[in-house]
Amino acid sequence: MVAALLIPFFITTNQVVFLPELNFRNILIILVPGLLAVLGIFLYFNALADSTASKIVPLTAVYPLFTCFYAYIFLKEDFSIEKIIGTILIVAGVFILNYKDYLQS
Repeated sequence: MVAALLIPFFITTNQVVFLPELNFRNILIILVPGLLAVLGIFLYFNALADSTASKIVPLTAVYPLFTCFYAYIFLKEDFSIEKIIGTILIVAGVFILNYKDYLQS
């Protein structure tokens, strides 16, 4: 279990450090992604409990939208025609799967 928690640290620093040598910054690098993952799973299962899976699960298809958005902001990547088409298809797919709910509200 400890090895799995240390993987983000090893990936970001490219060095092997023994546990007593970890400082506050390194501990944050280990804990923050884990806490955010737990929060995401918690919210996902709460959404599944309040609605049907056929409405909630397609929303997981929007993860690539956030990836493109964050890559544009933080990595300064450009939007290619493939990314634009993919974005349109993702939004259209989520809308088509849930269009009755959008029109009723």
